Amino acid sequence: MSEREKGSSDKGVKAEQLACEWLTEQGLRVVAKNWRCRHLELDIIAIGPLLNAEGRVVEAKGLGGSEFLHIVEVRSRGVLNKVASSAEDLHPLVEPELTIDIQKQRNIINAANAFVRRFRISQEVVFDVVAVVYLPSGPSLRYIPNAFTPLW
Repeated sequence: MSEREKGSSDKGVKAEQLACEWLTEQGLRVVAKNWRCRHLELDIIAIGPLLNAEGRVVEAKGLGGSEFLHIVEVRSRGVLNKVASSAEDLHPLVEPELTIDIQKQRNIINAANAFVRRFRISQEVVFDVVAVVYLPSGPSLRYIPNAFTPLW
């Protein structure tokens, strides 16, 4: 593995750790990390209430129960310009959440389906994303609830 690949891998592991900590602070219970089914993988699986983008609990009107199964995809990127003159100039070339294309969504949905079947999960499933951008001042985390919806 090259130094660049190792650095990317380390940042990915750190991003998943930051995401787990943040989700736990918001009241979710992480039940699995890096769960695999054949060639498919789910980064984080958590149980808890619905959250908004700020991490506050959202009332789930019309949905059964107050606990949901959160399938959380974690994406991270470094910034393009590390010596920018202002915070607005510090941004990745591509926002992390935009790297989840339709094929990646299908893979996540298929893996989630396998998890739900294997463990006979009864909660509603939501697909969230945690995007981490590594700034010179430290990582910045953004939570995107209900990032995509499967067509079951």
